[in-house]
Amino acid sequence: MYFRSIGDIDLFAGSMLETPMTGAIVGPTIGCLLALEFKRIKEGDRYYYETPGPLGFTPPQLYSIRKVKLATIFCNNLYIKKIQKNVFRLTNIRINPRVTCSQIPTLDLRYWKEHLNNVVNPGHHHYYY
Repeated sequence: MYFRSIGDIDLFAGSMLETPMTGAIVGPTIGCLLALEFKRIKEGDRYYYETPGPLGFTPPQLYSIRKVKLATIFCNNLYIKKIQKNVFRLTNIRINPRVTCSQIPTLDLRYWKEHLNNVVNPGHHHYYY
């Protein structure tokens, strides 16, 4: 069936017929819509961890946070000894090998130590930065 105008094609039906982008399971239309939605969610959330401001993280803290991967969380909580670095991909000896948990980056808490030294009342569990 042929359409007189691109506007005659339903967005959902048309996007499901697109060829997926390289390395993706969706085509460019859905990829663009997803990217725009996640951008709006991120920028509209004042509590998003990368949002700058007086209650935000310092650049060194953000650097440490960004090093943490899902593999880090699995290693810390599942009592495993080895895991692939990218847990969303199958293990591959050359591209995504299994490594020991000690080789997976962890959160470096030294970047928070300066804030703990500024605690107003150490007898309580409320920390003031």
